[in-house]
Formats: sequence, C-alpha cells, structure tokens
Amino acid sequence: MPSLQTGQQGDRWTSQVIKCSGGIMLSSDVLTRGTENPGSAEILQNYEAADQGGYERVLGFAPYDTNALTGTGAVLGVGVGLGGVLAARKNGSDNQIRYSTGSGWSSPINGTARTGSVTKVRFKFYALTTAKVVVITDGVNHALKWDGTTATTLNGTGAPANPKYAEMHLGRLFLSGYSASPSGVTISLPGDDTDFNTSGAIELFARDTVIGLKKFRETLYIFCANGIQKLTGTSSTNFALEDVTTSISCISGDTIQEVAGDILFLAPDGTRSLAATERVGDVELGLVSTEVQPLLRDVIGAYSSDSFSTCVIRKKSQYRLFVYDSNIADSSAKGFIGKLKGPDLSRLSYEWSTLKGFNAYCSDSQYVGINEVSVFGHPTDGKVYAMETANSLNGSPIQFIYRSPQITFGDPSLRKVLHRALIFTQAKGDISVTLDTILGFDNINYPQPPSITLNQTGAVSVYDTAIYDTSVYSSIQYPVFREKLNGSGFTTSFQFSGSSTGASHRIDSFQLEFAIKGRR
Repeated sequence: MPSLQTGQQGDRWTSQVIKCSGGIMLSSDVLTRGTENPGSAEILQNYEAADQGGYERVLGFAPYDTNALTGTGAVLGVGVGLGGVLAARKNGSDNQIRYSTGSGWSSPINGTARTGSVTKVRFKFYALTTAKVVVITDGVNHALKWDGTTATTLNGTGAPANPKYAEMHLGRLFLSGYSASPSGVTISLPGDDTDFNTSGAIELFARDTVIGLKKFRETLYIFCANGIQKLTGTSSTNFALEDVTTSISCISGDTIQEVAGDILFLAPDGTRSLAATERVGDVELGLVSTEVQPLLRDVIGAYSSDSFSTCVIRKKSQYRLFVYDSNIADSSAKGFIGKLKGPDLSRLSYEWSTLKGFNAYCSDSQYVGINEVSVFGHPTDGKVYAMETANSLNGSPIQFIYRSPQITFGDPSLRKVLHRALIFTQAKGDISVTLDTILGFDNINYPQPPSITLNQTGAVSVYDTAIYDTSVYSSIQYPVFREKLNGSGFTTSFQFSGSSTGASHRIDSFQLEFAIKGRR
C-alpha cells in the first residue's frame, strides 16, 4: 500500500506521491488497482512506458517515401532490408514488388507477373553465404528470391507452388503454408536455397495447418493451428518434428516476433511467450498480456488472421500489434504496445498501452546501417509510412490519454478534500495537456471540477525540422506544474489528455496534497 506523508501545515494536509508505472492494468478489481497500483493506467492511449519510468507520448509517422506505390488497394506487404524497404501492391493483375531507399520506388523487381488474389506478401531476409538476400512469399505464387539485382522464381522440381511462409535454418530454406499440403514443410538442399529436388532435400508434415515458421536460438519452431512443434535433428536423415505444446496455438503468423530474447505471438487467449511455455510447461505462465485481456478480447476472434500485423521497436524493447479493420477510419485504427520491463524484473513482465490512428495493414522493422527503420503499409493510399519519425500522424494530431485508476489514498472509506497537485514532467518542446480530476467514478450525478490546462512553451527542437535520433536536443525541459485542485471524494482518478502535433512529453509522477475528512 502506498505510504501517506504528513504535510507541513499543522498536519492538516497529507500528501501521496504517484509514480507513473505499470501501464494499463485491468486484471484486478478497481479498489486493488487504486490502492496497490495507483500509478498504473485505466486508459493509456498513444502513450508508451518509458525506459526511465513514466509515460511518454508516442512519436507519430510520416511517409517513408512521399511517392505511393503504383496500383490500387492495400500495400500488401513491407520488408526492411538490403539497405532500404521492399513493398508490394497490386497493379492491374500483377502483385508488383518494388524497392525504395526513401526517394522513389523502383520498377517492379519481379520480371514475371505475380497474379492471383493475394491478401498478404511476406519478406524473409537472410544470408546463406555472405551476401544478404530476400525470399518473398504470398500464398498464391511461387516464392521469389531477390539479391538486390536479380530476381529468381523458386519453381524448380519439388518447390511448393504457393508458399505463405519462409525461414532459413541450418543453411536450408524452409517453405510452408502451401495449398497442396497445408501441414507440409518443404526443405531445400543444404547450402542451396533453390534446390528442393536433389537427394538431401525433404518434406516434413506438421501436426496440422502451419500458421508460421520462426527460427529462435538455433531451433526452428513450427506454429500450427492447434499447437506448436519444433524441428529436431541436423540433416534429412534424422529430421523430426517434436511437440512443444498441443494446448496453445497461434492465430496469425504475422504476429510472431522475437522481442529481447523471447518469442511473442498472438494466441486465442492473448499474447504469449513461446520460450516461457516451453521452459515452464505451464500455459498460464506463458501469457504476457493478462493486464489487457479485456481489450484484446474485443479483437481476437473478431478479425481474420490477415488483419493482424506486428513489428518490434528494438531500441525500446517494444512489441507493436496492429489491427486492420476496413470499417474503421484512419483516426480510429487500433493497436497495442507491449513494453518489456527492466532487467531487474521478470522477462515475462510487460507494460501495455494502446495505439490509435496507426492504420497499418502490414508492418516490419529492422536496422539499416546504425538506424532502426520501422514501417507500415497503408490499407488504401498505397504509401509506406515510417514510425518514430514525426510528432504527428502524417500531419494529423496525435490524440493522447492517460487516466489513472480510482486512487483510494490508502482508505476508500475516508472522504478526502483535494488541495494541490505537483506534476513532474519532461518536455522536448512546447506542450499543452489537459488535466481532469474525476470524482465518484465519473458518475454523471457527481459534480466534477473544471479542467486544468498544463502549458509549456519554449521549444528546444522541432520535429519535421530536426531529425529524431540524429539531431541533438540543446536541453530537455523538466517543468513541474503546481496546480490547485477542487473537489472531494472517497476515490479520485486523474486524466491527462490532449490532441496535438507538438513535441513529445512525459508524465513522470505527480504528488497529491489533500485533507482527510469523515469516514463513510
């Protein structure tokens, strides 16, 4: 229980410091949250848990390339690698794949038309010898290999006609998710990612329909519709598939990501950690999204597997999950951020928040040189957008909300008269945040105090002029807002909100001063 400290005015006023941490916490009752985790959040929209503590407003996005991909409909896939970004979009009957370093898209790299009703295009980058290449799959056409110059269709004898997933393991290319054998995994010859016919190439069959492939810690995992398996053995003479679990499945291969030493994926009951499941053997211990289960239930089961996409913001140990809905406008698009907590805490402990306005149909991230590039493809306008690059959503304001739980101040049966709030923040420029005091669980019959505006002026750097992670801020401001509060109640929630294209800010903590009155 948070401690209460006696004030300096004849012991009339009491204070409590609220440290902003924990992210969204919805797994316990409201009184427990407000008593034991007052710095957690009921709502945390377009804020992210910061490495140094507190909640920081997310950065937005801007076009990676100002040009749209030629064609119509969604950007079907994006992949970061080979020094730039690859993206796919249908143009007439051809699902064309183009490459950009940010200043114009190339001609289609696929010399032969890739026709058919493609819903997702996936990119797997790897280095078989010394040069890095990419294999492109779409579930309709043969896999396509590109080395930055030459495109090679993998349509030789033994190669599957329409794989969805590709992975490189033990010097072999693994292809799966093809219609002829939904449970099949076709494996190339060692050291040759184009030969699926010579002795040494092999096809194995998983327990049921393959949903995705992922190499992790020198082991290849096969995610299936009704379980997870792993490949054992080192050659075609001793390859075998062994069950990891038969009680946990993956609902979308596009949600499988490695995050700071574990594999996360979206299961029917939430986001899970594969490593925890295998190591502990307890399905509950593998669940890392317990705190946002009520929010995830609204999207799991309501959308097809192709509606989900994910990427990792590595420098922040973040897992980002995007949900595409054709009936929702860009400004209302849904998403989730899972931020791994510090090294002193459990590796299975994540702080969660939500995204709004990131309308991604596909996404990817990777380092290009020393810079991490994280991108998503838009479902209609044909553009690829780079995240972590702007203070707006392609020019539109970022709508942010942080609402605390109903804070009990140690005893929900005592009435408290609010006096003052000291709000400790960090600002990278001009900010304007609205603070609302919410009494009585926001009961419409309960008089609510007027809103307070927190303004900070004197920007030190401006986005769209400065470049994030490149420009050096002359100083980061640490304004402390001292605001008089009004109202009284048994529990109180505080909400910080706004909508702006201004600089990012962080709510670190706040101290509340109040007087204790009669018991209920």
